[in-house]
Amino acid sequence: MIEIEDQFDVDSAEKLVALGYPDNKESLADLLFWSCFPNDPVAWITAPYILSLKTEELAPALAAFIEFHLRANQRELIDDVFCVVDVKEHRGISELTLSHISDPLIRRWAASKKILE
Repeated sequence: MIEIEDQFDVDSAEKLVALGYPDNKESLADLLFWSCFPNDPVAWITAPYILSLKTEELAPALAAFIEFHLRANQRELIDDVFCVVDVKEHRGISELTLSHISDPLIRRWAASKKILE
């Protein structure tokens, strides 16, 4: 499996993006992570790809991203990802993402914070 090693690993980022969806489905949460750092070379590759995904492709990865980073107490990354993902552009992503969050406490937290609006 291809993994992005650091913010300068554009070769791996390009390979992951070139795989396309659904072949890179398992790496979407990682691509979301790297897209949170707009000044890093990797984000110049990952962010446009993330924005090109359909809502139904992006929502499960966004849910996994939220769950992982909230458990790791990295709420700032959750805020950062919504600077990348335009909720208005991806119609219906709020409800769809919430439906993919398996942990009921995290789902309630996300709904109460209105982070997906």
